[in-house]
Amino acid sequence: MEDRRLCVAVDFDDTLCCDLFGLLDEAPGAMEFLKWLEEEDFMRVLWTCREGAFLDEALAWLSERGFPREWWDAVNDNPEALVKSFGRNPRKIAGIFVDDAAVGFPSKGIGYPEFEAIKKDLLERKARWLSRFKGK
Repeated sequence: MEDRRLCVAVDFDDTLCCDLFGLLDEAPGAMEFLKWLEEEDFMRVLWTCREGAFLDEALAWLSERGFPREWWDAVNDNPEALVKSFGRNPRKIAGIFVDDAAVGFPSKGIGYPEFEAIKKDLLERKARWLSRFKGK
């Protein structure tokens, strides 16, 4: 059976982690949001421009907070389940992107994501997504 979980790609910088005065700090609610993604059974991709040592730094930061590389279904790539489902590795890696650069990205005006609003939106999108499979 194919994996029908909705795939969410989450950016790192200025979405999960904010650089305030030279200190890397969690965006308020970010770690709770990641736990929620798992509880709601979303496929999870860490989607970041970071690579090499900078990516390793982000992965270590996340791991310290309980989200090691293995927790993610993929990092900067499609999850294997999607590759199998599509029969190829398409360039667009997720159905949803949670990213500070996105048009309409909710923010309280101080650069932090409004994770509660994002959760509500994701649940609505998940319901629409799953409705495609009813009766199949």
